[in-house]
Amino acid sequence: MKGLFQPHSLWYKCCKLGNIDCVFDKTGVSVKNKGRTWFADKDAPCYPENLRCVPEPPALYVRGNVMPQDRVCVAIVGARRATSLGKSLCYELSKTLARAGVTVACGLTGDIATKARQGVSDGNGRALVCLPRGLSSKHEDISVPGAFLSEYRDETPPAPWRHVAKHRIIPGLALGLVVVEARNDSRSLLAVDWAIRFGRPVMAFPGSPRSSAFSGTNRLIQEGAFLVTGAQDVLSFLSREDEYVPNLSERIAPFPDGAEQTVIMQGIKEGALTAQQLAESMPRIPPAKIMAALGVLEVKGLVVRESDGRYAPARLLEGL
Repeated sequence: MKGLFQPHSLWYKCCKLGNIDCVFDKTGVSVKNKGRTWFADKDAPCYPENLRCVPEPPALYVRGNVMPQDRVCVAIVGARRATSLGKSLCYELSKTLARAGVTVACGLTGDIATKARQGVSDGNGRALVCLPRGLSSKHEDISVPGAFLSEYRDETPPAPWRHVAKHRIIPGLALGLVVVEARNDSRSLLAVDWAIRFGRPVMAFPGSPRSSAFSGTNRLIQEGAFLVTGAQDVLSFLSREDEYVPNLSERIAPFPDGAEQTVIMQGIKEGALTAQQLAESMPRIPPAKIMAALGVLEVKGLVVRESDGRYAPARLLEGL
């Protein structure tokens, strides 16, 4: 999987998408597109990196901010009309993931999607919300940090086939897909087919064999999906040598603001390290801040991400 900060995906401080200026501050946050819709194809610097890596990535209309840390993302799907157990599982999962610095990709409507966004909001996290219709101003009152994504122009009405199409984008935004609760005929299982095509791990919560509400997730587990019972299980199935995935260790006092970049430069001075190695050697710095700081250093031209996922000082590579 391509690196987040390769030249084609560099977080330029100023870029022009369509006819909308999209200007970023030093942390990569858009300062001009709040409440506005901007267009991004796969070559745009602000395009979601995980989605860029799927076959034929779609052009998107975006409202909000796609951030560097959104690469560490988990997709959550499930029943539109969920049981109280399914809603509780989804809320706790998304809240815990958000607190760990993991972005959640989900839909807009339905019980599972709603609980996923509520959990992200209460966990002070970020969500990438995929819509089966065009963006409109009525979505702005849903106060979850992140972005709304759609393949359709503003005010395009919903349609049954657009609900089907969105299940292609949701798993493409993430490193893995979790099905919280689904019947055998649930439309959310369409996302599973796309996750398999994209090479994303599929995870599912088990349910009572006597409950038809979990018949779809139980069947997925029988067919090879990873059985998960919480956020720690989810993150363990996403871990790879070339990709940083946070763990759920106890909360540690935050590192002083503004010092992360200096500490990271000192950490890689003697040799290139992956983001996970940096996080393990700097337990006082939240993982999300490490990812954001690496992005800023990349923009400044001080750090380069190598093909194996390790970060090295730019001047060290120049001397090779």
